Amino acid sequence: MQHQTWLFLCICFFHILPTMSDISKCQHQQSTFNCSGVGLQNIPDGKDLPPDLKILDLSNNNITRVPLLNFSESVSSSLIQIFLNHNQINSIQNFSFIKLTSLETLDLSYNFLSGYDLDDNIFTNMSSLQELILDQNPLHIIRRLTFTMLEIPALRRLSLAHCDLIDLENSAIGFNTLNVLNLSGNRLNSASLKNLPILIMMDFNTLDLSHNEITLLDNFNFPSVNGLMNLILDHNHITSLRLMYVSLYQIQTISLRYNNLRTLDNNSLHWDLTTLRYIDFRDNPIVCDCNISWLLLDPKQKTKTVRIICNSPPALKGRNLFDLKVSDLNCTDPHDNHNHPDNQNLIPIVIGVVLASCMLCVVAGVLAYMIRKRRQRENSKSPGIKSYGSVVQNPSNSPSKS
Repeated sequence: MQHQTWLFLCICFFHILPTMSDISKCQHQQSTFNCSGVGLQNIPDGKDLPPDLKILDLSNNNITRVPLLNFSESVSSSLIQIFLNHNQINSIQNFSFIKLTSLETLDLSYNFLSGYDLDDNIFTNMSSLQELILDQNPLHIIRRLTFTMLEIPALRRLSLAHCDLIDLENSAIGFNTLNVLNLSGNRLNSASLKNLPILIMMDFNTLDLSHNEITLLDNFNFPSVNGLMNLILDHNHITSLRLMYVSLYQIQTISLRYNNLRTLDNNSLHWDLTTLRYIDFRDNPIVCDCNISWLLLDPKQKTKTVRIICNSPPALKGRNLFDLKVSDLNCTDPHDNHNHPDNQNLIPIVIGVVLASCMLCVVAGVLAYMIRKRRQRENSKSPGIKSYGSVVQNPSNSPSKS
């Protein structure tokens, strides 16, 4: 019996020893408790953490679950950053972070979280959180109301890069405080963009949609992003661009490198925006022909940095479009500027004038016909008028007086 007791105690000791030794490897320096890469399997208890802690680094460990973080009142109120990246986390308990009232940064990147694991109660009452990083998790989907302004009202940066996202449910992301939204490296397509939030804040800086599967950008599938300054769409499969009437009133830079654009016209973008300073179309199969000559003829484009490298014809391959002349673009008439945006803008006006003239002619013709028919009916009903006229015109036929 005594032998079995000693055996049990030894097993318990050797089971607890790694955890004890792991905690002992953590380094405490000023307000930072660094436990990165020490082999932790669980998040330390509150009693193991120093008071007045501001930064807790638990990255590069073997943690699989985030329970309710029941830290001391002192730690809960002072902690502003938690790093849980590069672990094996596959579940987070609801309300896990609810007591961390001062938390500003939460890094959960490089774990095994699914979008279905992210309940809308996980981020409840995180009123101070400004940065949430979930990169490199196999999320696949962001469910409705996962990230909302009601629960995370101060969020400034949301990063969901390389999460194998296929779909965003309606209202999955809803903030008026965001400054940066990173959705790069996913599998989002043109239809997925319809469920992006309508971002109307004036200080929204960057929307990164690079490395996705977007093929079409038009006025119907792109959200209103009034305050957006930087739009990154590199490494997609975009063949058509129609953003002329999308609300991009503060846009400064647009990057569309490594797509499948072959030509551009003045309906591609709101080219006249005074805020738009830099547009990058490099690494697209751009055909430098007469259809793109309007860019060279438009003096407004000289105030911007527009980077377009010709892919064809072979004689112009690798040349910067703006180093060319219109005569280099194989136009039938080198001075033909029918594609100039100012002339293209006149086309609807001319068509409208012609249609209005035709309508006036039709209306006038109908009125003239109706007036003529009315007079004919009136004449047929009053034959005496004609007889009287003939008598007056031929007085010789009138009877003589006796």
